Amino acid sequence: MSKLTMADKTFLEAVLGMGEGYVLDFTNTSFAQFFDGLAIDIYEETYAEYGVSNANRLRTFWKLGSDPVVSSSLEGLADYIEAKKLSGGGVDVTHEQTNNIREIALRLTSSSSGSAPNTPGAITTGATVSRNLISIEIHDDIYSHIQRYLATEDYFHAVEESYKVVREKLRDLTGSEKSTEIFNENAQNNKHYAALFGKATPGNPAEADFFRGIGYLHLGVQFLRNEKAHTLATFVEPNLAIHYISLASLAYDLITRF
Repeated sequence: MSKLTMADKTFLEAVLGMGEGYVLDFTNTSFAQFFDGLAIDIYEETYAEYGVSNANRLRTFWKLGSDPVVSSSLEGLADYIEAKKLSGGGVDVTHEQTNNIREIALRLTSSSSGSAPNTPGAITTGATVSRNLISIEIHDDIYSHIQRYLATEDYFHAVEESYKVVREKLRDLTGSEKSTEIFNENAQNNKHYAALFGKATPGNPAEADFFRGIGYLHLGVQFLRNEKAHTLATFVEPNLAIHYISLASLAYDLITRF
């Protein structure tokens, strides 16, 4: 499972023109040939989890592929883009964007070589406390997505989009973005524990309670997000917005440590 972030995927999908199911100017044949170079049959049923278009197959590959393999594919895509531009092809990608693709690939390689196998990821948030004032560091994946809303004090959409990041991560890990389907309404379904927590069953009753608690946390995120999605945008008090965003960050953090 690769460590591509939400920001990475948002950038890559835009640059690779994946909005309508395509990837750059690849045909089915050339797309298959590209992945042949990685010893991958991209048209295997395995890669049809999100759909059968080339874009959806690539999204599934990003989910299932290891960091080294996904990194190699990104390097290959950057090489392909540069070759097309040198030959006068119609790929509308700038030199800077191509470099950004290579930077993402390099980061995945560095991440893979720098981490020990089967070791839980490092805690991704920090906090300082001064009386009743708590300064927290929200998860980078969430902040990178909502910072434009925070910059303009659009707290309603900052909250709504932070919840979407959590739901997208659930979809990446389990194939579904609905907490009611993943955990069930009582947060007792353990079908996806291996993908979410690195183990299929809790090790003891305390850990079972912990996993169930995370389930309830994600159920809360789902219903709070639904409330925002089904109402017109209104003013959200900044302090309250930060509480909501912190909830999203915690929910996201607790399923990205394994």
